[in-house]
This record gives sequence, C-alpha cells and structure tokens, in this order.
Amino acid sequence: MSKLSTYFVAAFKAEVTRGPRGTQARLARAANIAPGQVTDILKGRKFGTEETKRALASALGWDYEEFLKYGRCLLEGKEYKRPEPKAPAYDPSLYLSVPFYTKIKAVAGPGGKTPAPDDSEINPPLLLYKPSLGKYAKSKLLAAFNIYDDSMEPTLPKQGTAIIDTADRDINDGKLFLLALNPSSEKYLIRRLRRDGDELYLMSDNDAYPPKLLKPAWEKIVVGRVVWSFLPQE
Repeated sequence: MSKLSTYFVAAFKAEVTRGPRGTQARLARAANIAPGQVTDILKGRKFGTEETKRALASALGWDYEEFLKYGRCLLEGKEYKRPEPKAPAYDPSLYLSVPFYTKIKAVAGPGGKTPAPDDSEINPPLLLYKPSLGKYAKSKLLAAFNIYDDSMEPTLPKQGTAIIDTADRDINDGKLFLLALNPSSEKYLIRRLRRDGDELYLMSDNDAYPPKLLKPAWEKIVVGRVVWSFLPQE
C-alpha cells in the first residue's frame, strides 16, 4: 500500500465511523461504485482509483489533498486543524434545479388513474450539484421527496431526501422505487422491488418491516426510481 493510500484509508475510516447510519451506501452512490467496494476500502483490501478516492472525499465534504493531510496526522498521532473551507465561485451550469414535492396525486393514465408528484403544494426547488448526480443530471424529470420513516435504513436514512427519476418506471429487480399503493392518496413510500418467479415483492432494507406481495398492477402504483439521496446538512 502506498503512503497516500494509507493516509486516505485512515481518514476515510475516521469519517465513515462517525457518520450517520447509511453513510456507506450514500458514499457508494455518490462515487458511482458498488457498496462492497466501500467495504473493501474500509478493510484495506482494495483502495480504488484516484478518481474514486477523490469522489469519496468530496462526498464526505473534503478537499482531497486536505483529506490526505488529515489521514497522515491521524496515523502520526498529530493534532489536525481543518482549514476554513473556501467558498467556490458559483457556476450555474454545474447545478440543476429539482422540484421538491410533499405529496402524490392521481392523474389519468392509459389504464386508469396512476400516481404522480402533486405540484399544488410544493417546497422551494433544490439546487443539486450535477457531478454528484452523475448520468442522472441529464434527466429532465427528476423530483425530490422527503424520506419520512426508517423503513429503508440503513440505505436511506430517515429525514433524508430522495431524488426520483419519474421517467424511469419500468420493473427493475433489486432497485428502489417511490410508490403510491393507493393512487388516490397523497401518501407515498419507498421500497426495493424483488421478483420471485411471476410475483413481485416490495422489500424494506430495515428488517423490522416485512416483505409485501405486490397485488396492484405495477404501472398503477409506481412514481419513479430512486437514483440518489442525501442527508441535509444541519
């Protein structure tokens, strides 16, 4: 292991350990890597490319070079004082305005009513950093929703924000979706879709919530796929 990789791993372990539940899954999405790769880095098995390490440091709110200095101080038992961050120049082209919804409404579809974001009661839009969204920054139909319960922890922490691609509504085994089991209701939930033969199940990542066999037609309950999430800074 190179010295720089050693410094990175030390800082990475420290920051992930003190982060909230779901930090590893969030970092994997931000760096566009598999969650297992984050585990490999934490355990010192693999260290990733420099691009991956820079993306992980950025997702944790760090300048990469400063992150390495922090790790070196940890290993050498020295005191580290993080410098005050410099506010970057605002570049509008790097940000995407995403509508932030609070509820669902029923709209007319080919086979009857289907759920969609309700724009009658909406929060101020979110400005999201396009590089963090990766390929999804090109989507024209992104929507933000609050995560109001712990059913998808540790993947999606309660009180976080989920970004939904409402253009992506196709059945996709193992992916997360925002759903409205009753299209006439304002309420929504987020679940992982699992296929078992001809049957579809809605799964929670929190074991306290049991699987649910999907009975309504898929197109009548799906709002869109979860493509990103984050915890608002305090």
